[in-house]
Amino acid sequence: MSELQKIVVLYGGNSPEREVSLVSGQAVEKALKSAGYETELIDLTGPEKVFEALKTPCDLFFPVLHGSWGEDGRLQAALDLSGRPYVGSGPLASGLCMDKWASKALFDRAGLHTPKGVLVRQKDGTGDLPGLLRALERYGKLIVKPNCGGSTVATSVVSCSEELLPALNAAWEQKSGGALVEEFIPGRELTVAMWDSGSGPEALPAVEILPASGFYDYQAKYTDGASRYESPARLSGEEARALSEAAVAAWRAVGLRDYGRADFRLPPDGEPVLLEINTAPGMTSHSLVPMAAKSAGMELPDFLSRLARRAWSRDVGRPRA
Repeated sequence: MSELQKIVVLYGGNSPEREVSLVSGQAVEKALKSAGYETELIDLTGPEKVFEALKTPCDLFFPVLHGSWGEDGRLQAALDLSGRPYVGSGPLASGLCMDKWASKALFDRAGLHTPKGVLVRQKDGTGDLPGLLRALERYGKLIVKPNCGGSTVATSVVSCSEELLPALNAAWEQKSGGALVEEFIPGRELTVAMWDSGSGPEALPAVEILPASGFYDYQAKYTDGASRYESPARLSGEEARALSEAAVAAWRAVGLRDYGRADFRLPPDGEPVLLEINTAPGMTSHSLVPMAAKSAGMELPDFLSRLARRAWSRDVGRPRA
């Protein structure tokens, strides 16, 4: 059996999350290089670049694209069609998790607790506003976000009726499958990274997110000093167990592969509320998966190397370029 030697990191893209992907991709490439692999970075500036990039001679691809075609299953389908091995979830799981409304249905079916919500499409106009205003009165706050977006781009906390339509318009402007409007869940904000080390999905220690502004938006995620993190989070044994079990159940509900991250709110009653799953989580200096891996005793080069070897060994026997 040949050895895993060269890994190509695919990054960039042309979604609103391009800048995050550029930083994440550089961090992944640096970590893999320090782990002893030959590496190459390819900036996929558009979907038309994909099949040309997939001709690059290598043993493995490591996609680190966020948003639209890089994370919604289309890139993963191209990799499968080309017979090229890669790290991460396949087309179906990627597409399901990019579509928050679709994955929410599967989470609900699996018995997981998710926020009450509704998908509001721009073509339907403002006909849903009366119902949304009643929901706002009932819950006090609503979260409005693009259904197929990430990095909290165009995500708003709505606290009064005057904020609702601007929030919907901001989400609609992303052209991202409509606006998902959900009840605001009070409580602690936590995330659980997951990976498959070879014996099935395993939850890494949870990380608690403490944004200075009170809301973990794009600025809070990627601005130095805008958020604090507790890694590992200070949880009771029962809370930690409930989060881990919910994360693994969510993994299985949508069929993740290799690694991912589940985002939760933990209300005062202690039952985790699953917000969403990310199949291509960030790898920047502020990112949560590297923090969780470190809490589990793995520095980023070691963690990524394990993911790479797992993905490569799964696909040994496929044609190589």
